[in-house]
Amino acid sequence: MLEFLRSRIAWSQAPLWLPYRWRAAVDNYRIDRATAGIDATAPTPAADPTVAVAEVHVLLCRRDVRIGAVALKSLLRFAPGRLAVTLTDDGSLTPQHRAWIDAQLPHARWLPRRVEEPAFRAALGRYPRLAALYEQNYHPLCKLLHAAMLARHQRVIVLDPDTAFFRPPELLLRWLAGDDAAPYYLHDHQDEAVAVPEEARRAFADLAARLGTDRRPWRIDRYFFNSGLLLYRPDQIDLAAAEGYLQWRETCPLEYRQGKLGIWFGDWTPEQTGYLAAFATAVTAARPLGTDYHLGGETGFAFNHFLRHYLIQAATLREIRSLVRELSAGRA
Repeated sequence: MLEFLRSRIAWSQAPLWLPYRWRAAVDNYRIDRATAGIDATAPTPAADPTVAVAEVHVLLCRRDVRIGAVALKSLLRFAPGRLAVTLTDDGSLTPQHRAWIDAQLPHARWLPRRVEEPAFRAALGRYPRLAALYEQNYHPLCKLLHAAMLARHQRVIVLDPDTAFFRPPELLLRWLAGDDAAPYYLHDHQDEAVAVPEEARRAFADLAARLGTDRRPWRIDRYFFNSGLLLYRPDQIDLAAAEGYLQWRETCPLEYRQGKLGIWFGDWTPEQTGYLAAFATAVTAARPLGTDYHLGGETGFAFNHFLRHYLIQAATLREIRSLVRELSAGRA
């Protein structure tokens, strides 16, 4: 009976009438059950950055340790021995969490939530708004600053932990094998003609006019930009654009930061919209990753960024459990 109840909990989302903390605990248990088989997979070493073809950057919190290992192993199997890995601890990991990750992904580099290296701090001083936000309790900014400023390789892959690669990511693998300088970004595949409010278009037009120049015009053709998977060369993007976005945000109309427009300009997305601004003004025009790189929980794609809403659905957890079995069997 106990095992039956555990099985039901593993696949059933917690009812909405439960307090949030209890629902979160149930959902975290369900994710841990779906990813439990990752312990049986062989260690997947990260490459030395001097011989790697790119470096993967992941920001980790304690909730995402196991699913983050699945995300990384699902990618590294398609480029064995070719990708360096840097992990940023958001401050919530225990020594036990880090030891477990080290056993799963030997030779990964760890960065703390706040890096104090003098060279990094001196460079960050050129961007006072980014520096101030970095000191606040806004962990996602590490995805921008650590990857762009502390990479040990000229090519960077930024990856969220609530993601997975189910098939060979052909575009990503071509990017690794070639000399393409263009940044590539994930985006939602909603019909933007319908889903993007006119107010958002006006806000972006104002931001583009503020940041774009003759030397670096604003050129990006997706509003639903998502930083769950990014490929880029740090020398192709300018953090001054992200700094400029934060400056623009200080004086933009309050309604831009609320309601639906908050997904772009609200308090939780400065990192993602900062990346959007940097990509929109990149030296080489940024390009979308395309339809095989998906945002949401549907199946059949090479890559999925689940987001919490889809990650905790039963169908997604079954797909993840199946993927973990593939990783255990060593199948690419």
